Amino acid sequence: AHSKINGCKKHSKMGTCLSSPETPERSESHENLLSTDPESSEEHSRVIDRSTVPQTIINISRDGPPPPRPVTYLDIPVSSPVNGFSSHNFPNPIKSEKGKEIIASLQEAYKWKESYKQPTLEFSYKTNLLFTSCEQHLTELSTEITEEAMTECDAIVRELQALRTHWGTELLPLSMRNAFVRERMNLMIGEEQRQFRVDCIQFFEPIVFYGNVPGKQEDLVKLFVFVVTDIENEEVLIRYYLERSFLFDFYHVLCFFKGNSRGQLKPYGTHCPPYWTIRQHMLENALIHLENVVSQGKEPGLQPIAATTFPTVRNTGPVNI
Repeated sequence: AHSKINGCKKHSKMGTCLSSPETPERSESHENLLSTDPESSEEHSRVIDRSTVPQTIINISRDGPPPPRPVTYLDIPVSSPVNGFSSHNFPNPIKSEKGKEIIASLQEAYKWKESYKQPTLEFSYKTNLLFTSCEQHLTELSTEITEEAMTECDAIVRELQALRTHWGTELLPLSMRNAFVRERMNLMIGEEQRQFRVDCIQFFEPIVFYGNVPGKQEDLVKLFVFVVTDIENEEVLIRYYLERSFLFDFYHVLCFFKGNSRGQLKPYGTHCPPYWTIRQHMLENALIHLENVVSQGKEPGLQPIAATTFPTVRNTGPVNI
């Protein structure tokens, strides 16, 4: 049975709580979780004011409704006209005023291609502001977990992908930004409510798993990554990837990467599942892993369906956001 602790729910005898601080302290820090492309001679970074990025409050339901029908990741939208919604075959799913402002900003950003022929410092600054506003709103919407909120999130993501397609890799190279943040959330685990952060990140396109170049059909590629960090010391504990391989058809699976260990957790088959399905399965596994960490091994750990241990730590490539 669930019980209340400081306004949030426990999810096991370990006292798992997923929440946001009531009054977050203002702190600015350089994003040091994810590295830039080692092949690039330039470094692009941004300063994040963590107090302005809302944190997701999560109530995991293990017996909820069935997930939405599978969608195809490769169905990336093409550029939309500046004055039109890219999902023009569907009713406008943007209901919130903030969402409408963000869509207008994304469509206005189509004009930037006329003003910039390469990613100047000014372009990088404006891009960071635009993507950070999207990240904040997507995180806020993700706290609701309603059909309307999820639909609006997915619509904004489609607009982000369409804008990037319009700009092209000349204006927005992979070494500068190969992905975007869909959501940042806080997890509080154990009796002492030890805090962890999960950065939920989607790649603009399938990227080869051990690198930073677009993947071909037959390549092992990564589509999403979820980075779990211990907030106290900013240590990355584990990464979850949605990966795709190809033999006779596409095969999607949720896997984890920790040190020199890699394992598969949840197979999905030929179609890429919706973000919300991947998110749910990632969280269920992250809770198991973190409860094991906090209990110092007293609680059971991850049980992958297949696992590999490499002789040395493997580099899965940069995630540039």
